[in-house]
Amino acid sequence: MKKSIGKVIAGAAGTLILLQTMLTGPAAAHPGADGWCIGYGQPTGEMCLFRLTNYVDMQADYYYPDSDFTDDHLWFWDGDEYIMGAETVDNRASSARNMSSICTVRLHQLVGQGGNIIEFPPMAASADLGAYDFDNRASSISWPDCI
Repeated sequence: MKKSIGKVIAGAAGTLILLQTMLTGPAAAHPGADGWCIGYGQPTGEMCLFRLTNYVDMQADYYYPDSDFTDDHLWFWDGDEYIMGAETVDNRASSARNMSSICTVRLHQLVGQGGNIIEFPPMAASADLGAYDFDNRASSISWPDCI
């Protein structure tokens, strides 16, 4: 199978960014956090955040126990796969879906699980975080009952 040079370079750059995050970042993203939101009813903790309302535009997926949005990027669909964008997730989510069938998820206004919160029971979603005065305000996540 032949890969284009652009995909090879993008893959190498992604590996370097992941390595740098693992070596210097406060909390490395779960290795499965790749923009794909698998679907409702996951038996583990997965939260999907979207850049715009109604679950559109760039997105990011989080897995328990990842908690910090400052070291993660939004992903966009290029027609074949998700590609990591330049924007971090910090203060850039306008809609969200808790994909887990067992875990409650809390979005926090501040890094380190501080400030105001909005809670999503298992499989809950919000197409417009602005309706809860939480549009573009989430900076971290916690999983209070996910083990």
